[in-house]
Amino acid sequence: MYIITFKSNFMRKFLTPILIAASIPMLAQAEHPGEAVFKQYCSACHGMNGEGAGNGAFPPLRNSEWVRGDKRIIAQILLHGVKGKISVYNKEYDLHMPSQGALSDQQKVDVLNYVRKTWSHDKSDDFTLEKLEVEKKRSAGREEAWEAIKLKYLFDPPGPLQDLIMYEYSGKWEQMPDFSQLEPESAEEESYGKISFRNIRRDKPFGVVWEGVLPIPQTGVTEFELGSSDGAILYINGKEVAAQNEIRNYNISERMIAKVPLNKGNHQFRLEYFNNTGSKTVLLRYTAPGNGRRLLSDDPGRVKDRTMPTIDLTPAEGQTRIYNNFIAGNSSRGIAIGYPHKLNVSYSTESCSLNQIWRGKFISGGLHWTGRGQGRQAPMSNYRVQLTKEAEATWFSEGQPCEVQYKGYRKDASGNPTLRYMVDGLMVSEVLTPSPTGFTREISYEGTVENQTTLLLNKTQGEPNVLGGKLVITPGEGVEVTQNQQSYIAVIKPNSPKTLTFTYTWKN
Repeated sequence: MYIITFKSNFMRKFLTPILIAASIPMLAQAEHPGEAVFKQYCSACHGMNGEGAGNGAFPPLRNSEWVRGDKRIIAQILLHGVKGKISVYNKEYDLHMPSQGALSDQQKVDVLNYVRKTWSHDKSDDFTLEKLEVEKKRSAGREEAWEAIKLKYLFDPPGPLQDLIMYEYSGKWEQMPDFSQLEPESAEEESYGKISFRNIRRDKPFGVVWEGVLPIPQTGVTEFELGSSDGAILYINGKEVAAQNEIRNYNISERMIAKVPLNKGNHQFRLEYFNNTGSKTVLLRYTAPGNGRRLLSDDPGRVKDRTMPTIDLTPAEGQTRIYNNFIAGNSSRGIAIGYPHKLNVSYSTESCSLNQIWRGKFISGGLHWTGRGQGRQAPMSNYRVQLTKEAEATWFSEGQPCEVQYKGYRKDASGNPTLRYMVDGLMVSEVLTPSPTGFTREISYEGTVENQTTLLLNKTQGEPNVLGGKLVITPGEGVEVTQNQQSYIAVIKPNSPKTLTFTYTWKN
């Protein structure tokens, strides 16, 4: 036995409650009120661990899209049961689950919350007796069990896409692959009429192509909104209309917006998508004359409340604007510049490289100037060329990435910035001069070129001097360019001009 003597009133007041608490045996964690209900009434079919009883003869609750989906559907199943064929986790069952009339309303609420809390992403106990009463009124007078297909569309009606086929591919990519050169692992008809991941259970990287028909009720301009994690490209009638081609985290404020003139009638629809890491997400919405604004995909509801206001930072005509912040498609340290003639670029100040080019509107400050300002802001135009991904090197010496160091920028009297950075001991200055047809890129350097240095101009896919099918690169007089493997590069030698000039011209 230990005897403890306190030497002060402070020690007595401070330690006594701790010692008393330590002397009381720990109580077992309280059981969820729905757990006992589940064990008594549900586990015989669904298993104690939610994996389905009878060696898979009964449907599981774990990983079930029905459990992860709308909780009102679970309430309707408890109230009326479900019959006929039902697909759960890519397996089809043909059973009859009766209504749970033996349960009180409180037990129904408790077991619904328990199932959701245990086998879905929803960790709240927010389904209440009041919400159950709403569901009872919704289906009042119903005397037979639900069919799965009717439950599926009860709260989320099918989308407008017709003859939709989903092709699934296995692979890991950092940019959108050429799916026409790949063999799909599977092809499945999607009667749901929307872009959906309901039938995809992969956690590893994969790619998907959806093809179908999009009916347009009236002739006019149809607006498409596309957001994704990771990359997605939308084609209408074989023409690319919106693209997010790189690995990215989904943020609704970074969606691409494209306006397409379409005649009344059916139009060919194709959406390509790849997932490298993280969650698989696509938001695709359209606004068509005579049809309003509708989703063409499942709604990624987990971020719909994060919509940020648009704060258009496009500079006034004749002005230049600089935006230092996190930019989609750029490295963690980036800078965006909006020039006259609706020319916009972003640089990675981490790799000291011209990262992406676009024309039209510049960028929105809504994401970073609202609330806590988290995430990466995408350009406000879909007419964009991605030169490199994030902090990918563009300067090389003897085939190896150069050591680079960003030194900031200086503005001239008109506000046009000259970026400055060190490349293997060379002080480099870079300035862009926009024009109605494109821009001139002028790169000057000070110092002695000891080893042959190269600058990546384009990762070639087709014509080596054409960027993304949109910009033609023309080197200036005395500038040596060559194609090295799959890269179009400028070569700097000890006797090269001190200023390298390139002209970039829009193709259309």
